[in-house]
Amino acid sequence: NSPAQDIATILDMISLRIDLSNIFTMTNERYMYQFRGMICYYGLHYSAFFWNSEMRQWFSFDDMNVKEVGADWAVIRDKC
Repeated sequence: NSPAQDIATILDMISLRIDLSNIFTMTNERYMYQFRGMICYYGLHYSAFFWNSEMRQWFSFDDMNVKEVGADWAVIRDKC
């Protein structure tokens, strides 16, 4: 039952490039990764959004449907 603005604020904080050395205690080397997907739960319903690096597109997965959403993270934010 989170307000849409709260969800948008959290999604705005997600960086699509993640340096794991900023999160975990590791060596002095940088470990850069790309954020590739997430699973969402809302109203007794699950959906997922994942990045396809070959097609350079985000896809949504919802029950039996898979849809190409677009190349921009803002589209995912709006869908959530």
